[in-house]
Amino acid sequence: MDAVITGMGSVCALGRGIPALWSGIAAGLDGIRNIERFSAEDFKSKIAGMVPDRNSIAFAGISITDLNLEFALDAAREAWNMAGLDDSGIPRHRIALVLGTSLGDFKQPLHVMTETLAARLGLEGPALTVSTACSSSTNALGLAMDLLRQGFADAVLAGGTDVLNPTMLAGFNSLGVLSEGKCAPFSLPFGTTLGEGSGFLVLENSSTARHPAPDTVVSRRRGARRQGIEVFGRLAGYGLSGDAFHETSPDPTGAGVARAISGALEHAGLTPEKIAYVNAHGTGTSANDPAEWRALLNVFGDRAREIPVSSTKSYLGHAQGACGVLELLVTLLSMRAQAVPPTLHYTTARKHAPADPVFAPKPRPHVGEYSVCTNSAFGGANAAVVVGLAATERLSASEDAVAVAVTGKKSVRVTGVGAIGPHGWDAKAILPAIRAGRRINAGRVPEFSWSEHAPNIDPRGLDPSSRFLTAATRLAMDDAGLRVKKTRNDRMGLMMGINYPSPESSRALDKSIQVNGLPRLSTTAFSRMVLNAPAGTCSKLLALGGPLSTVSTGSGCGLAAMIYAADWLRNRNDADCLVAGGLDEFDLGGEGETGFQTGEGAACAVLSKADDSGPRAMSIEVAGWGLAGRGRFAEAVAMACRSAACEEKKIAVAFGSGLQNYCPEKTIVDPEPAFGNGPAFTSALAFLAAVQWLREGKSETVLVADAQGRSVTCAIILSRL
Repeated sequence: MDAVITGMGSVCALGRGIPALWSGIAAGLDGIRNIERFSAEDFKSKIAGMVPDRNSIAFAGISITDLNLEFALDAAREAWNMAGLDDSGIPRHRIALVLGTSLGDFKQPLHVMTETLAARLGLEGPALTVSTACSSSTNALGLAMDLLRQGFADAVLAGGTDVLNPTMLAGFNSLGVLSEGKCAPFSLPFGTTLGEGSGFLVLENSSTARHPAPDTVVSRRRGARRQGIEVFGRLAGYGLSGDAFHETSPDPTGAGVARAISGALEHAGLTPEKIAYVNAHGTGTSANDPAEWRALLNVFGDRAREIPVSSTKSYLGHAQGACGVLELLVTLLSMRAQAVPPTLHYTTARKHAPADPVFAPKPRPHVGEYSVCTNSAFGGANAAVVVGLAATERLSASEDAVAVAVTGKKSVRVTGVGAIGPHGWDAKAILPAIRAGRRINAGRVPEFSWSEHAPNIDPRGLDPSSRFLTAATRLAMDDAGLRVKKTRNDRMGLMMGINYPSPESSRALDKSIQVNGLPRLSTTAFSRMVLNAPAGTCSKLLALGGPLSTVSTGSGCGLAAMIYAADWLRNRNDADCLVAGGLDEFDLGGEGETGFQTGEGAACAVLSKADDSGPRAMSIEVAGWGLAGRGRFAEAVAMACRSAACEEKKIAVAFGSGLQNYCPEKTIVDPEPAFGNGPAFTSALAFLAAVQWLREGKSETVLVADAQGRSVTCAIILSRL
């Protein structure tokens, strides 16, 4: 099912608003300028794609958090108004928000910014944060498509935001990837130019954007009020993959990028021959550009030499977590103008680069119905999305698309579980610990034997978050009877709920700055500030090359990742199994969202398609799930029960935190008193406890839920078969 685009909004180096973005692109004018908001004197690059009206020294005192929120609000409101959502008749609790962002301000949890943005916009639907470094907003657009298809929302505001700050500039400077001059992707000199900004789309189901079902309240309100609303284009599909190669460098073969593009094409139901243009990640670095070109040759074969391939970073700089959505906006605007945007600053052809980088001073005439936008990131997180022009005939065909999606659904089973936590390493110890109801080991993970539980993995040099996640994933794989392969497993991926970067790595970064100065900060610690760093490290150590993503929602974060993984397996064909769960690392000076020190650990489950075979019987089914806005517990549970075809009143046991006031008639199994309130880890631990409960034959069906979230309310139905 396509997601049609009814609104667009932008804040970037070319100015504020879609008109400013397109006028700059059409004129062949970049927005790269001298950095004035803060001093760049000690860095190789002193230029960036800065938002022009916030680049002066007068704005040096504005916090990164405030600027991020300002950029996001401006872009989101433009998209909102363009889509006419105020007059749409869509209830606020049926409008979701998915925000992609990379580093934020290094201080505030990323999901807090998303919650603040939702509150400022008056949204009451699910609010999810995707943080996969530079592919964040591309992944966010895809997740928004999933929310629409699952019926968790009637409209989704999806996009990304990131602000350039001295620490980010210092980090990329220390990695040696910045260009002294304006970035010239696929050409010379090598190097990238950083940027900043925000972009948003309003996405709606093609079946309801113009022609809602006649018997719904939304349709009765929407019909007359949205007559002038235009459908600008559609997202046809998206794909994700993990390189399983390196923390900051791409796989030089481009295999990971190729898998993401192929997954997007398959999701869209398109062959490579349908793609008329590629907006590449195109950072201009000596590592990224050749790898990306090899990926395009892998997907498109010799035809890749005929496809125009350009990089919008030559206009806007590298806007980090916001780059994907901004580049998609440029792609869509160009397609509507029957043109392709050029790669600016091109001087001379480089080896292992696109044959047609659109070397021109302005957009070149070009007609095509579909384009691909692709992005790559630290931790090897790749994402690609297929965008198409709006077509009236596709809108009327939406019901057929729904029918295909429903009939193609697959059963999802829990085939393995593993956890590292205050209880130690044995997942069978989780239920007894919960029954005891006493805080274990002060919420800390005790020392454990790597040689016994994760052989062939060297834990030296890993921060605690990466150690916890890798160990828990390995235990879950062992429980599922899955061997860690020497060669990369492209059919197995990782989707994790994480809210904070490693506190140990954060302290290491701060210390390196204090001791050595900002220009000589620790590159290792800097690379670990992206939220997906532990997942990227884990996927590399365990050779997992399938879909890779990291979501953040505060409380319930682990369950949100479980839902994402289960839905992926049920509705897609590019993975056989996914590891999903939650991760928290104890912060010696930190507090949890409820005011208590958090527990720590990682809890993971291997979710597999029912037609997979293995040494263990797949007796536990992820039967259904629901996702709703803050405080909408009954709605989330009703969705889960509906998709599982079961009655809630027949479920006697519920696992999770904060459920006493929502289902007092059920037996509540809450891991928080024993394990602490790690918002990602504890919610995933509730899932594992429920699996163990079912394995022991104590119930046939249970509810796993979290009612404490400020971003989302999650509910999952597990059944014993």
